[in-house]
Amino acid sequence: MRRLPDGSFRYSPTDLIAFLEGDFAAWCERNRAEHHSRGRGREALGGRVLAPDAKDGELELVARRGLAHEAEQLARLKTREPALVEIPRDDMALDRTRAAMQAGAPIIFQGELRAEPWMGIADFLHRVDAPSTLGRHHYEPWDTKLARSPKPYFLLQLAAYAEMLESMQGLRPERFGFVLGDGSEVTFRTADVWHYYRRLKRSFEDFQARWTVDDLPDPALDRTHGRWAESASALLEHVDDLSLIAGISRSQIVRLRDAGIDTVAQLAHLDAAPAGLRMTAASLATLRD
Repeated sequence: MRRLPDGSFRYSPTDLIAFLEGDFAAWCERNRAEHHSRGRGREALGGRVLAPDAKDGELELVARRGLAHEAEQLARLKTREPALVEIPRDDMALDRTRAAMQAGAPIIFQGELRAEPWMGIADFLHRVDAPSTLGRHHYEPWDTKLARSPKPYFLLQLAAYAEMLESMQGLRPERFGFVLGDGSEVTFRTADVWHYYRRLKRSFEDFQARWTVDDLPDPALDRTHGRWAESASALLEHVDDLSLIAGISRSQIVRLRDAGIDTVAQLAHLDAAPAGLRMTAASLATLRD
């Protein structure tokens, strides 16, 4: 997510996936973009700094392996298609991608896609010999993934690329594909995920339209927090939130709050919990450190 000079925002599939993690993660991503545009990378909220999780050495290793996997696929495709076009990452990337598409390049590597206010960088665009506004051909997106089987958010990412391609070539690609970590290739019909993707995207855009700095979502009501897990934990620990009880469900948290019980300490000191909300001593003993 990036704030543009006119005050609007440009989004990427990564932002959509953060929204899938939960409202708290999506709020934090927007908050970070707001403050980065003003030259501030970290923002304090109630005396606590909200910042992405510290870099994880294992995740960085996975990222390097992912880049190596992508480079291996690029080398294979260059051997098969010497006319493959590589798009440098610079201010001319979008224009170069459009030119390569118009020229009918067999494969485009790192093509920049746009359908304002969305943009993305596809690992590979493969030419398909079927008519579009480009002429007698169009393109479908492919990505390299280290995983040995497709994950749901992979499909959302490629559905977003398919929509951007539709705006650039006047035709939505019928399918998209992945090269997985074991070298296998798998394809999906765009139509099979299209309606879910569009519904999620509308929810995301509505969330962005309603976003305010004063309306921080409750991290206790999200199952995951993406790369904002450390900030979420700090906020929850500061208020001794009920979500710190291992195994407690969101519905139980809501019911306890409705009964006037907002903290672990309050629950632990009850002589008897309200009917239907009793927590065992064993549950309380499993509080997260």
